[in-house]
Amino acid sequence: MPADSAPTISFRVACFSPYPAAGPSVRHRIKALAPLWRAEGIAVTLMPFMSTRFYKIRKRFDTWGTCLKLAYFVLATIRTMWRVLWVFRFDAVIIHREAFPLGPAWFERVICALNRHVFFDVDDAIWVPPSMAINQRKWLSSPNRAADIMTRSKSVVVGNQFLADYARTFCANVEIIPTSFQDLAPAAIRRADALACPCILWIGNEGNATYLNLVLPALENVAVMFPFRLRLVGGTDIAQIRATNFEIEYCKWSEEWESEWIRSADIGIMPLFDAPYEYGKCGFKLIQYWSAGLPVIASPIGVNKTYVVPDVNGYLAATDAQWEAAFTALVAPPDGRATRARLGQAGRASYLAAFTRERAASRWLDLFARAGWCRPAQVVRSAKAHSC
Repeated sequence: MPADSAPTISFRVACFSPYPAAGPSVRHRIKALAPLWRAEGIAVTLMPFMSTRFYKIRKRFDTWGTCLKLAYFVLATIRTMWRVLWVFRFDAVIIHREAFPLGPAWFERVICALNRHVFFDVDDAIWVPPSMAINQRKWLSSPNRAADIMTRSKSVVVGNQFLADYARTFCANVEIIPTSFQDLAPAAIRRADALACPCILWIGNEGNATYLNLVLPALENVAVMFPFRLRLVGGTDIAQIRATNFEIEYCKWSEEWESEWIRSADIGIMPLFDAPYEYGKCGFKLIQYWSAGLPVIASPIGVNKTYVVPDVNGYLAATDAQWEAAFTALVAPPDGRATRARLGQAGRASYLAAFTRERAASRWLDLFARAGWCRPAQVVRSAKAHSC
């Protein structure tokens, strides 16, 4: 096929999601892979429940914000009902997390009845109440929703083994495909001031900054001995994180600047609570950090224990003393810079081996093949036989 010619679309996939493309999970697990799938003749149509405007105000709790959310919710429900009725026109359907956010799996049951090739994609333990304070659906969500969808789906796609173990209770066809991230090839030379004042990075969603309270005591202690600064990239709640002995750089998350904020950091951290909801986390922060060659420090929770090999591609820390020791090893001169380089290089190798977008897209192609998609070469070879 000539480089400037568009691929022929031979397989069409609808993707239902609670969030628009601005939502982190659907952006990285589906939207980012769509161009790679399109090159193979697969077109993905995103069908989010929330519009972009709805998504932006979803966590407003003032009177006007609540009225707006109610109006958007009614419109989104009507739109989703209409979309569901036409899913039979697609070759396959991906339900990313859910098609409708409240109550039992009414909409998802209809989707599975109208299309026999439904893939349920899950990147969190969505059947477990979140540990964070923000949980807008705690009174109206159904704990059996995920199990219901899994039972009716052709396959369930999950981000880690913990989620897979749960899914296999309800579905025989379960695939583990980690969330992927773009390749942030590390710069040949890190910042000139990194030796004197390394940048420790945390990046997260609105409501997740509370995890940082786990590491603040260790950071305060280390800052008395060695200089560093903490960069927080996230929602409005990062402003609640304060420090006495070190500088905090507050960065409201931006898709435009995210890559640069990661590339220009020196250490990435992923603290987590030891709770059931966190066991379903897929280690995405580690994948982001490793894509840029950053060493990591993480809580030994869930998949983190599988991804991080201590003193090889990062450190695991469960106590204040362990966090303090890990920070010291990476920021203390004169050996901190060499340790960061060694662990970061190994982390980069971990990323290239398992977490690239090309690898994730290829794993999904195998699933689409089970639903009837044929690779372009197969179409050519099978043309005479009129089958794939």
